[in-house]
Amino acid sequence: MYIPETDIIEKIHGIGPNIITEIMVDKWFKYNSGGKRFTNIPIRHFSIQCDAVIVHNDFWQKKPSSSINNINKLH
Repeated sequence: MYIPETDIIEKIHGIGPNIITEIMVDKWFKYNSGGKRFTNIPIRHFSIQCDAVIVHNDFWQKKPSSSINNINKLH
């Protein structure tokens, strides 16, 4: 859900970051309903033109490694 007052996107459901800011975005897309596909667009801010984004990998939460989980189980 886009919140224009704060210029962020908040997660409503699913996996991923709880909020997305413009600096977190890697690519911006517009949906082409005739072609039924998303096309990359050359913008760098949230706007009416933007229908989807790809978030940089660095902003996705990483699962703890299995070795850390095994250590925690021993304690």
